[in-house]
Amino acid sequence: MSETEQIFIKQIGSLKPDKVNIGINWGAIAQKKLLGIFPRWEDVNLDICVAIFDDNKDMIDLIYPAKTHSSDKAVYHSGDDTTGDKSSKGDSDDNETISIDFDKLNQQIEQMVFFLVSANRQDFAHIPYSKVRIYSGETPKIENLFVEYNISAQKKFAGKVAMVLGKLYRTANNWEFKAIGEGLTSEKLLSTVSVIKEKFLA
Repeated sequence: MSETEQIFIKQIGSLKPDKVNIGINWGAIAQKKLLGIFPRWEDVNLDICVAIFDDNKDMIDLIYPAKTHSSDKAVYHSGDDTTGDKSSKGDSDDNETISIDFDKLNQQIEQMVFFLVSANRQDFAHIPYSKVRIYSGETPKIENLFVEYNISAQKKFAGKVAMVLGKLYRTANNWEFKAIGEGLTSEKLLSTVSVIKEKFLA
């Protein structure tokens, strides 16, 4: 098992549910406390995104907080969270989610690559927690948890402001998920897509 794959708590092969959700949950950064009691919070804005490609490796759609629905309405984003959770204990709810309805998915789609961009250029080492999970069911209810991992817990992501999480790709009978987990220093949305096209498409 590679170092990247060891990040994952659980591994999945074929995806069989009708709908899959990719969620990210993260916390704001607590600064020095006011009057020694209340923390001052620094907002953290992580954006979960998915680049969608056809069999020619041409990008046919890009879903992110400013574009929440694919043209076929099969892939949709829950909306932008620009602050993160302002609590020392955090919570278990995703701040942003991308959901995929396989029954509605355009048949031209062959690969979907999921990635994160830190919109304020805060690297993952400074964020108290940033947890990614992939699961079936209607959000926020989880029917089956496939994958879960904590980006901020990994020293290898220090200094990185973007991350390629993994990709879904079509097989003869179903969809497979491939873990990638590679941090990037490219903070721009389209520059991250350029790296994806160069390095991570089959």
